[in-house]
Formats: sequence, structure tokens, C-alpha cells
Amino acid sequence: MKYVMVDHIFPIVFTEAHQHRMFEKMNITSAGFCKIVEDYDERMDGEMRWEGNYVIAYGESLGLKMKPAPQDSKILTRFMLKNA
Repeated sequence: MKYVMVDHIFPIVFTEAHQHRMFEKMNITSAGFCKIVEDYDERMDGEMRWEGNYVIAYGESLGLKMKPAPQDSKILTRFMLKNA
């Protein structure tokens, strides 16, 4: 998935069939790719325990010449998973 962040707080997530440049007229503050990750933790007894899901932001938008901001993963997780 791809995303752009508007005004540092509002993400727009879209498929890879579209281009980041579609949003260049908006106030885009960061952009890149994102994916949902399942978080598992290995317990002391060797069993795996599911801890939850989160979203990571990575990569770079070549069209907009932007990368993810440090807070993007947290914002994307809140919008994509916590509000669902």
C-alpha cells in the first residue's frame, strides 16, 4: 500500500496502482509505503503469543521526493487499525 500524510496528521492510503503525485496539489508533509505487521512475542516457555497488529511506514515517494516522517507509523496504526 502507498500513503501520503496531509498536514502531518491525516493519512490517505491507496493501492500501488495509483501514484503519489495524484495528491501533489494537497499539503502533503510526508509520503511512502505502509504495511500491516502482526506482532508476536515468544514467551519464556517457547510458545508464541500474539501481541497485536501495527502499521509500519517505509520507503520513499520518488514522484513527490518525500519519505515517511518519524510519527507516520503511529498515525497510520491509529487510523487503519484502532478506528476500525
